[in-house]
Amino acid sequence: MNQVPPPTKSSYPGVDHLSLFDAFQDAFRLHLEATQWPESDRPVLVQDYPREREGKFDTRFDVILYRIAGSEMATLGSTTPLGPSGMFIEDAPDKTGYKLVKQRWVELVTVEFAVHAKSNRRANELANWFHQFVMLYAFGLKWFKARGVNYFAFAGRTEDRKVVEYGQDLYVRPLLYRLHLELKTVSEAKTLEKVMLRLRGNPELSRTVEI
Repeated sequence: MNQVPPPTKSSYPGVDHLSLFDAFQDAFRLHLEATQWPESDRPVLVQDYPREREGKFDTRFDVILYRIAGSEMATLGSTTPLGPSGMFIEDAPDKTGYKLVKQRWVELVTVEFAVHAKSNRRANELANWFHQFVMLYAFGLKWFKARGVNYFAFAGRTEDRKVVEYGQDLYVRPLLYRLHLELKTVSEAKTLEKVMLRLRGNPELSRTVEI
């Protein structure tokens, strides 16, 4: 009889709104190295378009810009968005008399990657390559699932655009992906140790109760 081993816990920390794109960046660099893309011709994945010192666009590279296009509470199969839940209270490991209060919630996040290139053909080629890269790392290699992203979906390629920035014609191909981010908060609370009880108008009857 075949035995299915229990799932193992990933050694990677769960990503949030900021570190999510760090995970994309790491995968992007790894993929470029694995495919031996020539250094002089590599696209770049950045949050803002790279600029030269005089403020003009750096037109030496093809550029893929990323941003969060939207974020909302996930429903997880329910019709009502689920807010912070599952509160856990435990002793602080390094501070006597303090508790750690932990909560978690899940958000549905839409991320956009906008491929920018200097020709229409190049923009299409780069968009196709980038989409295949994302699908490989999301579904084939489980790169994002190992970092706490349990839901990942391609949300579509939106309308092609052509823009002019700093005198440079750029062809734009936006790609949208939706994913679940499991977010957590940890706050610290002082343990209640003493309570003062005092009868109104009679301070002589006040007393302190140890908790």
